[in-house]
Amino acid sequence: MQNHTLMMSCHSHGKDFAASVLAWSLSVVLLVALVGAQPARAESLTDMLVSAYQFSPKLKQQRSVLDSTNEQRATALSGWLPTITVSPSVNASQTGEPRVLSYNQRYRTYGNTASISQPITSGGGEYARLQNADHTILAARAALLAAEQTVLYTATTAYLDVLTVRRILRAQEEDLVDLRQIRDIVRRQVSVGDRTAPEETLAAVRVASAEATLIDTRAQVKMAEARYAAAAGHPAPKELADPVPLTVLPPTLDDARKLAKSENPTVKASVFTALAARDAVDQAIAALLPSLSISISDTRDYRYYAKSQKSLNGQYPITSLTLQMSVPIFQGGSEYAAVRSAKKTARADGYARESAEVNAIANVEQSWYQRESLADQLMKYRDQLNLSKELVSAYRRQVAAGQITILEALDGFSSQLQAKVLLISVERGKALEDY
Repeated sequence: MQNHTLMMSCHSHGKDFAASVLAWSLSVVLLVALVGAQPARAESLTDMLVSAYQFSPKLKQQRSVLDSTNEQRATALSGWLPTITVSPSVNASQTGEPRVLSYNQRYRTYGNTASISQPITSGGGEYARLQNADHTILAARAALLAAEQTVLYTATTAYLDVLTVRRILRAQEEDLVDLRQIRDIVRRQVSVGDRTAPEETLAAVRVASAEATLIDTRAQVKMAEARYAAAAGHPAPKELADPVPLTVLPPTLDDARKLAKSENPTVKASVFTALAARDAVDQAIAALLPSLSISISDTRDYRYYAKSQKSLNGQYPITSLTLQMSVPIFQGGSEYAAVRSAKKTARADGYARESAEVNAIANVEQSWYQRESLADQLMKYRDQLNLSKELVSAYRRQVAAGQITILEALDGFSSQLQAKVLLISVERGKALEDY
């Protein structure tokens, strides 16, 4: 009886546990279903730029170049530091000096030499090398900023291209629906004698043309999405958010010019490259000047003579302190050629800096005027689209009533599509000029 009661109790607890597990499983399934039912958030331009910044192989390459360039400073600093060497040696010798000794000297030598050499000056070349390394590193950092700017601009262009071409595709699909409706209306009117066969053919031609254009636009969407994936490192999502207008733009064109001249990374890179070239001139000139160094050397030789000469066994230390000056007189003329070459390179880099400043200011001015023009066009194209919508609405009623020709109606729909495409393109252009 007790066993039966125990079995009933275990069976009851087992059913309660199974029910709990089932309830928990249903809760998890319901939660997953609710999460899956939530609409996916559209990817924003900021999200895409973050992905592009993290993914870009070009930026990874440029960062590696900067890491390599940073080592130039350590290399330049090595010209200020001492050189320490240790040279162990083993030698077996036999000497004969009959005037002094009546026998030959045979001995083995075990020696070790430690030396420290400290450069004092290399004609000022050590200063030029250090400054050259610093300016080269700064130029590499500016080049990394320029690469980041290029990558982010390319990503922005890819984002806006996908957004734009998708909108154009939707506009063309809506236009195709309208044209097919007009074609069907004309067919019915032709069947009752209210329209002529050429008008039906004209409507069919417009529909076929719209269908062909739609095929091309769908291909353009695929190509834009491929560029998006190449820039962001992941496929373009189905939904893209409209870019947020920038509010941190310079207030005036003069302010924009000043920023372009002082903050443009390409200009900065050219400035530091020009400074590094001047340092290279000083470095080449230093090769024509005297150099000075000091060195300390300590040699410990242990000699082991033959049996008859054991009294000579022992340590033979030699310590020396040397102050050495090297004055170049003539080295074949290569140093003078290096100086001339460095000066010409510095002159060329100076012109490159001026060219970078001119190009940066020209690009800013072009973008500024283009943005102003696009802002004005945006207002006009919005007005055009609103008027085209009103015209098409009126044409749709008049076509059904047979009050206008089919050509007038088709031209009205074409005008509406053109206004939509132009407005979408101008919105894309203004957003791109902002960035």
